[in-house]
Amino acid sequence: MTLVDLPNVPILLNETFISALWDTAAEKSFTSEEIYRRYVSYRPRQKTNDRVVTAQGAPYCHLGRVELQIRIREFQKTWEFHILSNMQYQCILDIDFMKSKLTLDFDKKSLIIPDDQIKQLPKVEKPV
Repeated sequence: MTLVDLPNVPILLNETFISALWDTAAEKSFTSEEIYRRYVSYRPRQKTNDRVVTAQGAPYCHLGRVELQIRIREFQKTWEFHILSNMQYQCILDIDFMKSKLTLDFDKKSLIIPDDQIKQLPKVEKPV
């Protein structure tokens, strides 16, 4: 098993280290326009008519959707992210992402990833 601190967790999003926020109330995962433009704009985004609002009802400028590779330590998965402008966080992971047989322990502020959820990554030899 692998432990990860909560609520913010360092992740690899398409091989770029960023900080993600676990949000148990979010129904979708989001990445900021800044992260999209800086690191993954080469990936075409799917334009949509989706409407995104905050918990307080304020609308967000929705720029589209994109599928990205996400990795948290040894756990790896392709996931759909909605691109939003003026986001406070670099990335927000939603409740559905957390249903990936991962266990959240809010008392210990940790995420437990079962071994059977870990995709074996190829070992890379580091030059000396």
